[in-house]
Amino acid sequence: MDGAYVKCLKAGLVPDYVVTLDPHPTRVVRWFGDPNFEENARHDDYFARQDLDVDFRANSIRHNNENIELIDRHAALSKLVICTSSSQTVVERAEQAGFDAYWWNPLVDDPRSPDSVTRQLHGINRLPCMNTGGTVGTAAWVFADAILRIPELAVIGMDLGYPGDTPIHMTQTYYELHDHVESPEELEKLFPRFTFPLNGDHYYTDPTYFWYRKNLLELLEQSSATTVNCSEGGTLFGPKIACLRLSEYLERHAHG
Repeated sequence: MDGAYVKCLKAGLVPDYVVTLDPHPTRVVRWFGDPNFEENARHDDYFARQDLDVDFRANSIRHNNENIELIDRHAALSKLVICTSSSQTVVERAEQAGFDAYWWNPLVDDPRSPDSVTRQLHGINRLPCMNTGGTVGTAAWVFADAILRIPELAVIGMDLGYPGDTPIHMTQTYYELHDHVESPEELEKLFPRFTFPLNGDHYYTDPTYFWYRKNLLELLEQSSATTVNCSEGGTLFGPKIACLRLSEYLERHAHG
C-alpha cells in the first residue's frame, strides 16, 4: 500500500503493486514525495502529531527531497493500482514519477441495487469496482485476495490502533472527537482497549479504526484465503486471522 512504499524501497524491496485510494488533497501525496511539502506541512500537523519516524519529524524536508529522488528512480518498476477517489495531487505526482497506473472504482454501496452509486460510477468510466473496507490496507488485502488470488496472505503494519501508552491527542481523529463530546470522561470512552494475543501488549483504537477493523474481519469471513497478521501488535485479531511474528513467518516460508 502507499504508506509502506518508501519504506520498502529504502529496505531494497521494489513492490510489484502499490495501492492508493485516499482522497485527501495534500496528505497522501507525501507517500510519493510531495513537491509542495513545505507549504502543505505549514498548514497541517497531521503527520507531526502521528508519524512514528522521529527522524522524519526532525528532518522532514531533507527526507521528503530524498523520497522524491528515490521514487523517481523506481516508480516505473511498480504498477500503481490507483482508485478514482485519489486526489489530483497524487495523480499529478504519479504521472510525474512515471508509474504504470491501473484505475479502479471504490465499491461505495450494493451494485445490485438499481439506484446504486457504484453502478453509476461504473457506467461513467467502465472501470472495475472493488471493496475497500474503508482503508488502503484493506483495499490492498482485497486486491491480493480477489484479483491476484493469493492463497495465503501475510499483512504487516495492519495494527488498526495505537500502543496503549500513546496520548490520545496524537490519534488521527482526536480533534474531531474532542469537539464532539462534552467531557474528558466521555472522550475516553470512545477509545476501546485491546490486548494483543501474541504478546499480551495493550493497544487501543478510535471509532474510525474500530469500524475499519470490523470491516476487515467481516471480509475475512468471506474469503477462502489464509491470512496471517505479522504486525506483532495492534487490534487486528480474531477467529479467521492468525497472528505470528514476522521472523517466524519468514522462517516458515524460507524454503517455499
